[in-house]
Amino acid sequence: MKTRNHTSKPLPQVPILTPTPSWLQHYSPLLQQARIFSNQDQEQEALELALADYKRTPSLNALEQAFDSYLSLKQTENAKKLLKDMKQLGASETFLNLQKTVYYIVLEKFKSAKLYLNKVSSNQKELDTQHRCYFHFAQGFLSFTTDHPQTFPFTQALRYDYLLMPSELSMTHVLRGLIRLENEAYEAAYQDAQSALHAYTPTNDDAVYYLRALSGYYAGHCTHIFQDIEHCLKSKDPQITKRMKQTLRELRQLLPNSPVIIDADFSKALRHYFLMLRKI
Repeated sequence: MKTRNHTSKPLPQVPILTPTPSWLQHYSPLLQQARIFSNQDQEQEALELALADYKRTPSLNALEQAFDSYLSLKQTENAKKLLKDMKQLGASETFLNLQKTVYYIVLEKFKSAKLYLNKVSSNQKELDTQHRCYFHFAQGFLSFTTDHPQTFPFTQALRYDYLLMPSELSMTHVLRGLIRLENEAYEAAYQDAQSALHAYTPTNDDAVYYLRALSGYYAGHCTHIFQDIEHCLKSKDPQITKRMKQTLRELRQLLPNSPVIIDADFSKALRHYFLMLRKI
């Protein structure tokens, strides 16, 4: 594999988290930094570190990080070339089919992605725990984008939440939450929104705020509803469509003018406090 010369400028650096979280533990020091950059949507820096790590010690981990970074940077041809290098390093056919699934998802060629995902499905036991997690996420994502949404694959992926980058973990909760919202499972959808924001505060994905606003309203959790609505209405994220913004405007009309909201969380705390007073 051809790699660029990294001697002309220093490699990007970012502090390694202490203690090292589980989603970084089985990576080399350079790849740990690459993963942190990738989690922060700084894919160019992640790519440089992954290529440098591969140049020092060729590994599937380095190639996979470079592959993911190329895809995020929309350099799909460069990503495709790495599949041959993965095969030369001894990657299994099942592993390669999973990478091809991701490749075609990014290209939005969902029929091809499903074809390769089905191949992975019949041999998924060959995958290690982390890649089984990615397999289930890909299942869920394809079901979400092809009008047959299912929460089960995301729930399966969340069994391995300790291996997901915070941004990946957040996205998994958001997608499951949006399906739950559609199915009117409002409390569960709200909890997914909260879990998503607890895992990672998005910088360019405002669907989580839309999810929390809508599910929070119907589930009786209104603490953040005004700020979530305003955030989404000002959003330039293409995921927040005109139709979604109109839904939020209509929701805002249903809310009281007073900024004081007594929601289910407040009521629960008040009830607990009242019961404690009675025991005194």
